[in-house]
Amino acid sequence: MMKDNAVARSSFVLNCAGATAGLVSKIPLMNFQKIVTAVFVALLTVLVSGCSTFNYEWRQAAKKPVPGDNITGAWEGRWVSKANSHNDRLRALITQVDTNHYDVKFHAAYKKWITVHFGYTVRMEAKPVTNGVVAFRGSEDLGALAGGVYMYEGHANPTNSFSTYKSKYDRGTFQMTRP
Repeated sequence: MMKDNAVARSSFVLNCAGATAGLVSKIPLMNFQKIVTAVFVALLTVLVSGCSTFNYEWRQAAKKPVPGDNITGAWEGRWVSKANSHNDRLRALITQVDTNHYDVKFHAAYKKWITVHFGYTVRMEAKPVTNGVVAFRGSEDLGALAGGVYMYEGHANPTNSFSTYKSKYDRGTFQMTRP
C-alpha cells in the first residue's frame, strides 16, 4: 500500500510539472515578460523595504547622544573575512533585552561583482567585565546560502566594539565605533 502511494505521489508530481511546463509555453511572450517583471518588482520592494526600515531606525538612533554607560544604540564599522580577505561596511543597532541579553541587528554590505546588502539579528548573551566593558557571545543560523550557523564572541564599551565570527566556511572580525 505504501509503495503504491509513493508511486501515485511521484506520478502526480510529474503530471503537475508537465502540466505547468505546458501552461508556461502557452502564455504569450509579452504576458510572460509582464509576469516576470511584476514578480521582480515585488521581490525588490520587499528587499528594499527591509533595508529602509533598518536605515530609518539606525539614523534615528545615530541622532541620539552616545550613552556613556552602556552599549545600546547605533554602531558602524567594517567586517573582514580572514578566510578570503573580503571586507566591507557594517552597521549595527544594539538594544538591551534584559540584564544578560542584547539583540544586535546587523546590516552589512558584501561586494564581489555587485554590492549585496543583507541584514539579520543576533541575540547575544552578555556579562559586564570591568570599567563599562561588556563581553558578549551569540549565534545565528543565516541559512545555507550564507554559510549556515555563525558564532560571535567579543566585547564592547560605550564607544568601541570588537568581535570575531566563525562559521563552517568563514571566519573573521567585526570592528565598530559610534557614528
